[in-house]
Amino acid sequence: MQNNNHINIQYVGLIASSMFAGVMLCIGVGLGGYWLTVDAAVYAQMFQNIFPYLVPCIALTLLPGLFGVFKSYRSESDSAQKVLWRNSLIGIVLSVLITSFVALPLNFMIWSDNTPASEIETLLVIWLIMHAARLAAAFTGVIYAMKALSSRATH
Repeated sequence: MQNNNHINIQYVGLIASSMFAGVMLCIGVGLGGYWLTVDAAVYAQMFQNIFPYLVPCIALTLLPGLFGVFKSYRSESDSAQKVLWRNSLIGIVLSVLITSFVALPLNFMIWSDNTPASEIETLLVIWLIMHAARLAAAFTGVIYAMKALSSRATH
């Protein structure tokens, strides 16, 4: 039987990573859908202006989610549970890697004064495709955390 602190950490991992996936969903579907309808220069300026407001939303959900899932994985003794938490961690980490090595560099290219409007449109489409991959990875992490907690409840 696990102690309540361990279970609480697992719930933090699930809830916060779910919130993170929700933030990613709003950015990709809500803002991304809108961005496709406006002029490239308007999009680039708007995105650059709102980005500082998005970062706290991402950080306030990603960091506790990552911590909770990582801690759940590290402290799990049941091998079947450990696999589920590992898979959850892989999904969230993959989302972070896509952000770090694809999305952020694309952001900086889009915001560059040297990027022509015709190229911004192409970069936006690439960004949205990669954001869909980032979203899929984040939701994969959430699904595996849900499986870990729901299978724990049946033990």
